[in-house]
Amino acid sequence: MRRRYMIIAVLVLLPAALLAMQAAGMDGAERQVTTDEADQYMPVVDGDRIVWTDTRNGNEDIFLYNLTSGNLTQVTDEPERQYSPAISGTRVVWADTRHGKEDIYLYDLQSGEETRITDDPGVQGDPSIEGVRIAWADVRTLNVNVYLFDLRVGNETPVTESVPFQGYPALSDDLIVWTDNRYSNADIYLGNLTTGEETRLTINEADQYEAAFDGDRIVWTDTRNEHRDIYLYDLSTGEEVQITDDQADQYEPAISGERIVWTDERNGNRDIYLYDLRNGEERQVTTDEADQYEPEISGDYVVWTDERNGNRDIYLYDLSERAST
Repeated sequence: MRRRYMIIAVLVLLPAALLAMQAAGMDGAERQVTTDEADQYMPVVDGDRIVWTDTRNGNEDIFLYNLTSGNLTQVTDEPERQYSPAISGTRVVWADTRHGKEDIYLYDLQSGEETRITDDPGVQGDPSIEGVRIAWADVRTLNVNVYLFDLRVGNETPVTESVPFQGYPALSDDLIVWTDNRYSNADIYLGNLTTGEETRLTINEADQYEAAFDGDRIVWTDTRNEHRDIYLYDLSTGEEVQITDDQADQYEPAISGERIVWTDERNGNRDIYLYDLRNGEERQVTTDEADQYEPEISGDYVVWTDERNGNRDIYLYDLSERAST
């Protein structure tokens, strides 16, 4: 572990035009977060912090934007690829190829320290973090398994040891979900990190994958209806609910509290939609004719990758603000 002194933090005063509120059929405000001509994509939001993969330096780096302070931070500056970030509080993780293959790295915003989490000769990618736990997909054998690192004790443990594929992990408290192919199709599994108990949540013969997790609720992409839909499982009730039923594809779900967002193709392009579990209402978040995809949500903030400017940018929708008309 070493202290990083090359972090760039600048106060970014985005032009007022780029922060202009735009009516999109909802109570909220849409903002363009990134304006660089290079590509910015794979956003993740937690509280008032957004992280993403950024190509403005000719390779892939991790950048962070603080919505409260307006501070933009370049988290990584290695010449190799750093991508697929995740964030929890003041901790950022990502996949990193500086050693010739994918490893998981961590940066602590409070201490300014960067830590290499994995050093196995295999490939480790697709990290997820919540609190002091980091999970990832690991290819140190011929199979893909889910591994976990606990920052409190500094130890690494396998979560799954089945064949052939367990990946795309998501964490919530002491629970973890992942996509599992042990029965030939893709299913969603749940693991209890305290007891070690493992539960198969989906038993339909179609594919279920891309699970997201918050509190007692798990959402995923589901192909049982011959197209992609969003489904939800509530651990507190044991109930499975179909969230979308449009004949187009809906996928890439994310959840925060009572709100679910996803990518939706019902309009001929890719848009972001939202479903509110409190009132059963489905709403369209984006209406631009270009593609918007890779949504994430934290509280009132929805972020996504947006192609309306000819490159890939990060946009934000603040559900707590009222759109100007």
